[in-house]
Amino acid sequence: MSDRHGIFQAFAVALLVAAVIRTAAAEDHAVAKDAMNGRFTVCGIPHQFKDGKIDWTFNPTYNGYREWPWQFARMYFLPALADYYRESGDSRAAQTFVDVVGGFIDSAPPPPPGTRHGDTHSWRTLDTGLRATSWVDSYFAFTNSPLLTTAFREKFDRSLEDHLVRLETPMTSNNWRIMELRGLVDITLAFPFVRRAAERRAAAERELEAILGKQLYPDGFQFELAPGYHSILDADYAHLADRYRAFGQTPPAFLEKGIERAFEMYPHLVRPDRKLPDINDSDAFDLRRRMQVAARLFHERKDYRWFATGGREGTAPAYLSYAFPYAGAVVFRDSWSTNAVWGYVDMSPFGRGHQHEDKLNFLLFAYGKEMLCEGGLFDYDSSEMRRYTLLSRAHNTVCIDGKGQCARRTWKWRDEMLHQKADLTFETSATRDVAKSTYSLGYGYEELGEPFDTSVTHTRTVEFVKGGAVPFFVVTDELRASDDREHSYEQVWHLETCRLDLKDTSFVADFGDGVTLSATFESANGRLADQIGRKEKYRWQGWKPIRPSGPHEHRPIHTPVLTGTFKGSAVLM
Repeated sequence: MSDRHGIFQAFAVALLVAAVIRTAAAEDHAVAKDAMNGRFTVCGIPHQFKDGKIDWTFNPTYNGYREWPWQFARMYFLPALADYYRESGDSRAAQTFVDVVGGFIDSAPPPPPGTRHGDTHSWRTLDTGLRATSWVDSYFAFTNSPLLTTAFREKFDRSLEDHLVRLETPMTSNNWRIMELRGLVDITLAFPFVRRAAERRAAAERELEAILGKQLYPDGFQFELAPGYHSILDADYAHLADRYRAFGQTPPAFLEKGIERAFEMYPHLVRPDRKLPDINDSDAFDLRRRMQVAARLFHERKDYRWFATGGREGTAPAYLSYAFPYAGAVVFRDSWSTNAVWGYVDMSPFGRGHQHEDKLNFLLFAYGKEMLCEGGLFDYDSSEMRRYTLLSRAHNTVCIDGKGQCARRTWKWRDEMLHQKADLTFETSATRDVAKSTYSLGYGYEELGEPFDTSVTHTRTVEFVKGGAVPFFVVTDELRASDDREHSYEQVWHLETCRLDLKDTSFVADFGDGVTLSATFESANGRLADQIGRKEKYRWQGWKPIRPSGPHEHRPIHTPVLTGTFKGSAVLM
């Protein structure tokens, strides 16, 4: 096996140097030097292993957060270590590679076949796929080092087979499965001597093509309706297209077709600051890097080049406001300036995964300031803050009788839903855009086992008036009850950092630099109160995660809430 390994190594090195190697940045060097000293930061939490000896079952988190050992096993630091070695030739980097990878193979054997993907410390299938990519991205940098002995190489080859066995049997779905298959393809391209390489890769290609048909709405939005997870899909498929070329092969046609559809979503959704909004389980992130990939792959798209170059080249899109007819996301905008007024309203179906209970949620970004925000994304743990970010009260929508939406109680995804249009109406003109949709799946907290109430429906109409000197929005909420009981409502609004002047039925939020947001409310008996920083169980209100400062942290934000009661119906404006 070692002879075949050696023959292939020269071929792979030449291709990777030409097509895959990244330019090492200062932060990569810092990650590499930390790794050489046994220090690793995972999920924002650092840990120093004594004498550099890694325990792959160790978990340094205060609450046993299982993502720490799982994500550590992805060996995210290896590509940075490889870049550092290429530039410096420092033998300590090669020794670290051998110690880490060899130590993992010796001390963290694969689980028995069929072991559920989460029932391990280091072989969760998602992390196995990502680790495979880390190994391919780093291995060839060290092949000239005498530290990569014949014994190490043979051990490495055996572990490649362990990875392939773990990855070739589907145990997950959605983006997890894509990343698992990506790792499998990476191994079979980089190490074609592995057993049944071509056969295994062909099976992975068939599965990857089928996944595209099951994940992208006809309007191009990925079915989890979270931009961060959407970006995983197009990034993984672009990665694979590049990987095929790096090893002298033509990518399967479905890869670039799928990437092109996925990229279409970004320009329609992006905020004036060129970031994607943090909706569902997604952080806000900069669009430029994704558009740089898009512009490289699709040279004819002038709009992609415009985003990729910060407007220096290409042309801005011809459209402004837009409604995704299947995904249901509605975006309002009055220009492509960085000072534009931008609004977003969630009129989407519940989606496939990573959902928040936030239908009809409304966000606002204008004049360079994020104004109306939401509870955002928190760590996938069991904390009250994580619970809060999933609930309606962490979003700009309406709660009924103290309860939020509970779509997940009855919602079950079916593949045919991907081709069903969203429940919304949308009209656009030069002076006025209007969107309207209804939530009718009931209110309650499933985990409390309390009665589930389907008697109230909520219809929200958002009107964007953009023809005058100062654009403005009119948000109208119509609540209808099918019974004769008195119901209470809470209309919730989260404000990014500001100075707040709040009255009974109006507020003015000052965001600095002369930018303010004024809001006036009309209802039969509603009154406003700022519910900033509340922490009663199941009644958290007025919080936002601290990003990117670190996980497990959150900060209070002003949250005006209009409360009142109604029988039969009520209209809130």
